[in-house]
Parts: sequence; structure tokens; C-alpha cells
Amino acid sequence: MKICKKCGTQFPDNMSFCSKCGGPLTNYGDVYCSKCGAKNTSMDSFCKNCGSPLGGGQPSPNKQYSNIPNNGNGGVYPAPSGSGNKNIVLIVVVIILAVVLAVIVGSLISYKSSKTTLSDKAGVESQDGSGDGTSGDTLSLSEYQSYYDGIDDSFGGFIVSSSKKGELKTYKHSLEDALKNKNLENCKYNYDQLNDLKSSIESDSKDKINSLKNKIKKYEKKSKCKKAKKGTEYKKNKKLAQAAADKGDYVDAKTYYEACLDTLKKASKKKAKTVSSGRTLSGNDTWYQTGASDSDTYNAVYYNYLDANYVAGFSTEQKRYYMNTLFAAYGYRFNNSTIQSFFDHQSWYTPDYSIGVGDQTSIRSKFDDICSYNYSLLSGNR
Repeated sequence: MKICKKCGTQFPDNMSFCSKCGGPLTNYGDVYCSKCGAKNTSMDSFCKNCGSPLGGGQPSPNKQYSNIPNNGNGGVYPAPSGSGNKNIVLIVVVIILAVVLAVIVGSLISYKSSKTTLSDKAGVESQDGSGDGTSGDTLSLSEYQSYYDGIDDSFGGFIVSSSKKGELKTYKHSLEDALKNKNLENCKYNYDQLNDLKSSIESDSKDKINSLKNKIKKYEKKSKCKKAKKGTEYKKNKKLAQAAADKGDYVDAKTYYEACLDTLKKASKKKAKTVSSGRTLSGNDTWYQTGASDSDTYNAVYYNYLDANYVAGFSTEQKRYYMNTLFAAYGYRFNNSTIQSFFDHQSWYTPDYSIGVGDQTSIRSKFDDICSYNYSLLSGNR
């Protein structure tokens, strides 16, 4: 005999589905709880005694039921189909929950990954799609750090005014803070400001150099500067200035061009008369009278080759005086306070503090051809 599990109607063994409700038919029999051993029917899904699922329960193999056909296996029947259906539902629910959980975990990992990528992403294009690493792009933290590390070198060759030095310091400090806080937005802002400032300072530097070059051209046209601009040292400084400007080192270019301009200015102030006999004063005290002016001797040893016959008539003190003037022309600083005081009062004298007091060797290394010749002549080597 079979029974409908939905409506409980009994049917012959040769039927599989209920003719009333269409539910599947199952063999009727007793099922014993695998947990407590209580007797239940195949219609039951849970034990009437302990409430345990009866999916694994079986009818007692030692008891025969006269009203139920023997199945040929000692009256043992399979567990009711209702228990299996519930297990399938449970498995489906577990699978669905697992899928939902996997989706949630995957979304969290993807979100975290996208944030990490954004914080150190190289060359992220802005909305304008320029993609060339300029102000339209957000660079990576490592690229901003590299830019920050090279700021001093990047601005090193420019002539920076006092006001723009303040701006440079401010933006550099702000970029440093943005890097410490890993704030890409602030990094980009200060990066853009520094690039704009760099363009402005570079333009100012070029204007400064062009201004110096124009002044030099005006002085070169003066007749008094004719010899000066042909001098070896002048030509060398002008060549070095141009080379520095070409490679963007405007600081060095300014130094060399100012040296050229200084040479021309001094030449333009030179007196028309030439030196015929040098100073006529005699005695150590009178050669170096504090406050006395002597541009003639300076012009004679710095701009012109001395005549050997003329120098032959010099006294020892006069030769020493000319020699000291030659060294002073290159910024030599004297140990003798009286001599130093004398040259400090000369308009053409500029002490070179990069060279130690009394360091004659370093001064001699700076002599041009004219001064090297005059040095040999005054020292008696010619």
C-alpha cells in the first residue's frame, strides 16, 4: 500500500502519484528515530518523541507488518521522501548564502584595492585627457616625491628675487606636508604652483641676463673700452657667460657678465694720460698713504703690457708696489694692515673672500696673459 504524503489518501502499490492532489506517493510503514529509537510513521518528518529529523531513520528490521507488502529486505524501507526534499532546500539556502557572502567580500576587496591604487597611481589622466604629466594630470606619490627631492637643483640655475624666494619656500614646504599626509590633491596643487613659479622665475632670469648684455654692448661702443674688450680675461668671461646662459645656468651667466661689465666700467673711467714714471713718492709710508687714489698704476698693470725698459728703472720698492697692485686687481688680501687699508680705499678694488689672506698661489692661477707677463717682468723673470 502507498499513501499520499500531502493529503494522506491511500493507494495501491502500482500507483506513483495521488489522483486527488497530484502529490507523490510513498510506501507506508514504521520509521524508528535514529537518535532515541522511538517509533514513527513514514508520514512523519520529525521524531514525535525527541524532534530529531527522521531522514536517517528506518523501520525495524525485526518487525513485519501484515498490512504492508514486504519489500523483500526484511521489511526495511527507505526514509520518507519528504525528509530528502527538506535537506535539498537547506543545501540550496546554504549555497545562496555562500554566494551572497562571496559577492560582498569581493566587493569590499575591490573597493579597497581601488583606493590603494588611487593613492599611488602613476599618470592618472584628468578629465581633459592630456596624459602628459603636466598640470592636467595627477601623478603618483613616488613621482611627486621625486619632484620634491629635485626642487633645489631645478631652481638652482635661476636668478630668484627675494619675494619669489619666499613663494618658493612656501610651496616647497606645503608639498612636503602633502607628501607626509599622502594627500594627492594637495600634492598636485603645490606641484602646479611650483611649475608656474618656475616658469615665471626663468623668464625673470632671462630678462636679467638680457639687460646685462645690453649694458655691455653700450660700454663696448665706447672708445676707452676698446682695449679692455680685447683682453684675454674679458673674452674668457664673456664666453663663459654665454655658455652658462645657453645651458640655463643664469646664476653663473650673471656672474660672468657682471665681471665683463665691471671691466668695461673701469676702462671707461681710465684717464687719458699714460703712466710715464709711476708714483714719484719714495719710502714705505708714502707709497701706501691711506686714502690716496691710484687708478693709473692699476690700469698700467691690469690692462697693458709693461715695457721692460720702463720697469728696469724701477726701484725695489716701486716694483713691489706695482706687484702688490697687480695682486690687488684680482682681490688679493694682504697680511700688512697698512697696505690692505690702502687698497680698501681704491674704487677698483674688490676683495676675494673665497681665497685666504696671503694666498698668492691662488691669485696667480687667475692671472690672464697680460697680468702673467707683467708679473714675470716685475719679479725679474724676464
